[in-house]
Amino acid sequence: MVIVVCFATAFILATPGFVLLMSSHWGYGGRQLGMFVTADSIGSAAGPLLLSGVLSRMPVRRIIVTSALGFAAGNLMTAMHPEFEWMLVSRALAGTSSGLLAGLGVRYLALAASSERNLAWMTIGQTLYSTLVLTVVLPVVGANWHAAGAFVVLAVQGLLCLPLFKLFKPGEIPTGGPQGGGVVHRAGSLLCLMAILSLNTAVGVVWTFIGYQGQAAGLSDVFVDRVLGASNVLSIAGCACVPFAVRSGHVFAWTVGALGICTAAALALSQTPGAGLFILSSLIYVFAWAAAITLLMAILPSYDTVGRYVMLIPTALCVGNGVGAAIGGNLMEVLSAGHAFVFAAGCCAISAMFILVLRNVASSPAPLPDGSAAR
Repeated sequence: MVIVVCFATAFILATPGFVLLMSSHWGYGGRQLGMFVTADSIGSAAGPLLLSGVLSRMPVRRIIVTSALGFAAGNLMTAMHPEFEWMLVSRALAGTSSGLLAGLGVRYLALAASSERNLAWMTIGQTLYSTLVLTVVLPVVGANWHAAGAFVVLAVQGLLCLPLFKLFKPGEIPTGGPQGGGVVHRAGSLLCLMAILSLNTAVGVVWTFIGYQGQAAGLSDVFVDRVLGASNVLSIAGCACVPFAVRSGHVFAWTVGALGICTAAALALSQTPGAGLFILSSLIYVFAWAAAITLLMAILPSYDTVGRYVMLIPTALCVGNGVGAAIGGNLMEVLSAGHAFVFAAGCCAISAMFILVLRNVASSPAPLPDGSAAR
């Protein structure tokens, strides 16, 4: 399932690399490229919504086969470099199929035993895979087979997901129901999803515009890239801390603490920083975000033992990232970069408030990841 999630989200994880190839080999401008990415992102957000709603009673086997074939078809269609309108359709199809596969993957990783370990490995896997795609796969494929070859690689990855259907029983559905049972605490699930949405809205600001603060600190573009690369490596350590945090028996305290660190680091980045403050704040923010988002994904299944809301995690991530980038960009144009990062800090603080409310108000129908129960 970790591999499937990595394959399904490859375009999202390595968007800068794919956009660069589409620009250099096909001559698309910024507006067109932005529309392609938007179409893919909307599809990626819509896929889990479909999975949680109208497709929730469809057999998992059929969903996997349909999604894998749709992902392959959408990317093959993109590789054919069709007219602009059909290119938008191809990205929407690939994105929707991506969202369906990612939603299923997250659902089964989160509801299995040792979910915190599974989700930590998922986040670590995505980080390592995005690094591999951006630094090795796309440069090699682009040099030899151009942008078309890059999307053929994505299509092949979709086909590689097809054998997964054999792991599921005939007739098994993704939301349990009469065959699997389960309980959903709607208020608790929604609070946790809102915390994920709010945190990733902050990430949409920080990760999109952090380079501007590096430049304001007097650092070169190459050095800023190195700082962000080091932050990515450190995020792996943040994910790896999650199983230990869960076993400590204080999962809510760890989550609120990580979100508090995110808030402080975003506020530090909102200043016109010196080089040292920028480097330290960047490293701390990405480390704390990786731990916080993985902890939030580990908490949600205790409020939704069916998986209906768990499957919406990719939707919350995609919507938050898109909304954050849009609001952050507008704040930067109208006011300043500092105001955009203050907004990001506020989103992190709001996420912490959601978790405090969740801890003190909503009682989960199942034990929390650390074996305790919410008050």
